[in-house]
Amino acid sequence: MKEPGLDNRWRDEDGEIRRKRNDTHAGTLGKDYPEFDQFRVDKRLGNIKRDLGLPPDASIREVRKRLK
Repeated sequence: MKEPGLDNRWRDEDGEIRRKRNDTHAGTLGKDYPEFDQFRVDKRLGNIKRDLGLPPDASIREVRKRLK
């Protein structure tokens, strides 16, 4: 890992930006993404994806697009 990528997240050896895990809380995501402030702080990303009708492997970008 050499330099941070999108939203100060690091790239792994093959150059891909690390994905957020589905057990990440909305409160943690709300610090970087204001769209997540509408959820309870203990709601998990996997549950938000499910409620939006997205697959579990959907990216943060896809989730944010649905929330706008």
